[in-house]
Amino acid sequence: MAVFCKIVAFSKQLKLISSSNKPAENSLNKKVLLIENQSLMIGFHFRGNCRMEMIIQWIIIIGAAWFILSRFMPAKGISNITTQEAKNKFSEKNGAQFIDVRTPGEYKANHRKPFKNIPLSELANKSADLDKSKEVVVICQSGMRSMKASKILKKKGFEKVNNVKGGMGAWV
Repeated sequence: MAVFCKIVAFSKQLKLISSSNKPAENSLNKKVLLIENQSLMIGFHFRGNCRMEMIIQWIIIIGAAWFILSRFMPAKGISNITTQEAKNKFSEKNGAQFIDVRTPGEYKANHRKPFKNIPLSELANKSADLDKSKEVVVICQSGMRSMKASKILKKKGFEKVNNVKGGMGAWV
């Protein structure tokens, strides 16, 4: 049988009254009510600042959401293309540059021509060997490293950069 107690007074010693108006005897009930009392005390302490706390919480939530979304959104000037669109660029006469940013081992195990292997770790140094005015198509295994590579190339001044969504894993 549960005994429902209410808090009668806030003082150094907590006075507990059961639903039958008798002092609560059960030590377990006293511990539970002490925990409830502490949460009530915290609630009363922050009651005046509730609106400010809510505003701060929303600012933090919005900031975290923006940070997460900005990591997955392509940078300005970077296009996400499908593997089929990448295949179509093979036959175009615009002289696009095809870069595979996977490791040499991954590249040797499975690659497509005309992609040239420039590992992501070496891309910043070897980007000088590429033509900044030509279109660039970047691929990796899943699309994450190629997105990082695309952002590096864009910062280096490349005009048209394409990231292959899904990478070699989506290649059919």
